[in-house]
Amino acid sequence: MPQLFIHIGLHKTGTTFLQREVFPLWKGVNYLAQDKLEYLTRMREGERYLLSREGLSGVNWARSADRIRSIENLGRLFPQARVIISFRQHAGYIASSYNQYLQRGGSLSFPEYFEPVGGGGLLKIEDFMYRPKLEAVRRAFVHEPLVLLHSDIVSDLPLVLSLLESYVGGRAPSVDAIRNRRHNQSVSYYPAKALRYLNARSQSALNAEGRWPLYHWRLQRLGLDPRSICQALSRRLFTRPLLVASDLDGVDDLFAEDWAYIRDQAETWRSAVS
Repeated sequence: MPQLFIHIGLHKTGTTFLQREVFPLWKGVNYLAQDKLEYLTRMREGERYLLSREGLSGVNWARSADRIRSIENLGRLFPQARVIISFRQHAGYIASSYNQYLQRGGSLSFPEYFEPVGGGGLLKIEDFMYRPKLEAVRRAFVHEPLVLLHSDIVSDLPLVLSLLESYVGGRAPSVDAIRNRRHNQSVSYYPAKALRYLNARSQSALNAEGRWPLYHWRLQRLGLDPRSICQALSRRLFTRPLLVASDLDGVDDLFAEDWAYIRDQAETWRSAVS
């Protein structure tokens, strides 16, 4: 039977880099870059296939129960698949998650998006806990998942390639063959303020009541939608970061035990290839 490997994210953990710069160069593995079900029906006996879609573990700002449901549903469809899942230390992950939320049409301030003390934000502490997601993967699939760290993808790519090669098979591309390009441009402080204002009035997936059609596909194609304009301003004019250290003060401490657990799981795989 064909072997299916599914890279399910998480979002903002180096997934786009792997999808664009690494997986297409992999030898001996069929990379399913298209997100069409029909490609899964064409898998051939005895061959390896890799599907990488971070949305398979839920949208970036999904509640924990919704993410776990997505994982469980995927496991029901492909219980024999081997899963690759990556994690990022919580403060950086939450900050990057909020940045993407704004770029997808969100208009909440950061405390409204995530407020750990009072619990009044859109997302709660439990929504950013990693261990329940990893345990859900273990329950849903027959095989043990490969756990990667975003920090290794950024700073120790040879290790990540070795881990993937030992898990997926085939032959990894050389580091020299991989372009080190930046993906997913973030928005900085002042463009983000403008983006929140425009998003609150624009129709999008996160604001069905919006009246302004600023995310129309024609504007997006021309780079004239709010997201594209604010990204361009962030690259060229405004450098103040969207969030500073005080905005994330104590966040990693809140998740220290959860992160220690994830690091231990990743270390198990590191030890296996060292």
